Amino acid sequence: ECTCFLSHQSLRPGLGTALRFHQQHGTAIVRFGGNRCDRIATLRKHLHGRHAWVIPLGGSSWLGAVGFVNAGLELAAQIQAGDLPTPTRIYVALGTMGTAVGLALGLALARLDIEVQAIRVTERQYANEAAAAHLVDKTAKLMRHYDSSIPADLSDRARLVCRNEFFGDGYGRSNEATEAAITIADKQLGLTLDSTYSGKAMAAVLHDLRAGYSAPVLFWNTYNSQPLDVDTNVAPDFDVMPREFARYFA
Repeated sequence: ECTCFLSHQSLRPGLGTALRFHQQHGTAIVRFGGNRCDRIATLRKHLHGRHAWVIPLGGSSWLGAVGFVNAGLELAAQIQAGDLPTPTRIYVALGTMGTAVGLALGLALARLDIEVQAIRVTERQYANEAAAAHLVDKTAKLMRHYDSSIPADLSDRARLVCRNEFFGDGYGRSNEATEAAITIADKQLGLTLDSTYSGKAMAAVLHDLRAGYSAPVLFWNTYNSQPLDVDTNVAPDFDVMPREFARYFA
């Protein structure tokens, strides 16, 4: 049995598909919003007395970030094998920070001097320099707790730069630079990007290249191009979701 807490303010492309997917799989969908006290009250109401795992926004946590530490190590192995030149920068979207943080730690663990350019796409309350540094530190300590061979100074060696200038008018809201980046990626690179995450990261790449940055860079595409197995004809079932989500089925 699963409960998904969704914000009514999450005006992003594809939310209707996500709602259908959850409904098909028997997920109870709960309206989640308000101030911190309201959100905590909602969680207590629906989770009290249940043996439950709470997966935070974006799935990002100390443990969750370790998955992308492994991704950083995989990239290091590909570089060592000669599959690609060593980039000086990696550009990736910064949502709830787990991807960028794990990647930076993985590269540091592989002793690669590569800077992760983390392009913020969510509100500052979810993604900011202080929170990113905290997640880097806690993830590194978690790893060292279970493996004493992890260097004690790993978090200090992680190179993570948070970029704020491509966020635009809000989460899930596109802009001219993002749309231009999506078009260029499609026509010149054969990549399908989205306007919420990967399009803004690509906008940062193009901006820096036009500004004269000429060293090798790598774009990390976080967009999932694999379609969900969703019946698009599914009608909303308001027994498992708030009626206010109906407009996403239009």
